[in-house]
Amino acid sequence: MSASAIVLEKDFLISATDNANFDRVTRISASTPDGDIDIQLDINSEIYPLEEGRKIRLVLAKTLALDGSRDVNAEGRGWRETSEVTLAEEYEYVCYGKVYRHDEHGDTDLISVYISFGGLLLMVKGNYKDLQGLNQDNVYLLIKKQ
Repeated sequence: MSASAIVLEKDFLISATDNANFDRVTRISASTPDGDIDIQLDINSEIYPLEEGRKIRLVLAKTLALDGSRDVNAEGRGWRETSEVTLAEEYEYVCYGKVYRHDEHGDTDLISVYISFGGLLLMVKGNYKDLQGLNQDNVYLLIKKQ
């Protein structure tokens, strides 16, 4: 996989879960082992349950093509129509969404990036150097349990 296609690839430890607002959606809070990046993620818990204490690998990528080439969705075809092996084959939960907001945190180097996956939201908070590839663009979210 082309390094430029993967915007973020980290392991996270889930520290809290909250499913009080919706029946089939759980909001997870998680951090990298070194504490450099925090996330809050709404996940469809009916098809992919995650619990507190679980370690996950999370990837944000601009394309599913293993060679980093242009996304097949940009060509007007659905990604399932291809017989090519994609990055999605290596993960258990895959979503496609849009980066819609960036927030700076005062005079620090921290930023928060917000992504919507059809109403399921992801907030990623970390150093701007680690998150600079997350522009106002479409991205894939890929998760697998560790």
